[in-house]
Amino acid sequence: MDFYISINKANSNSGLLVEAVTLDSSVIINQIHYSDNINEFTNNYLNAKVEEKYSGPEYRTLDEKLKKEFLDIFYDLGINNDLGSFIEVMSLDRDQIMCLNWLKNIKNALM
Repeated sequence: MDFYISINKANSNSGLLVEAVTLDSSVIINQIHYSDNINEFTNNYLNAKVEEKYSGPEYRTLDEKLKKEFLDIFYDLGINNDLGSFIEVMSLDRDQIMCLNWLKNIKNALM
């Protein structure tokens, strides 16, 4: 399951958008974007309207020491395997709810 987390300090417009995925209850970082206006960037990025602007290298290409530093920061912020498990469980619950609603709609349409 793909997910995004926007991180910024209080009273600051700049920040990070972390693009990650959960796999077997683990969090795998794919990309870390930096922007001077993270809220606007996040909205544009998630709406597929991102400018052709360099937003950082792919996470997997970073130096191992830098990756570890990011992981330590993210762990302190609660971005860890517990979060990965929570996202996976919630997405399954959401899928089940959506499926039940879909079945109810079909039932209502046919009866």
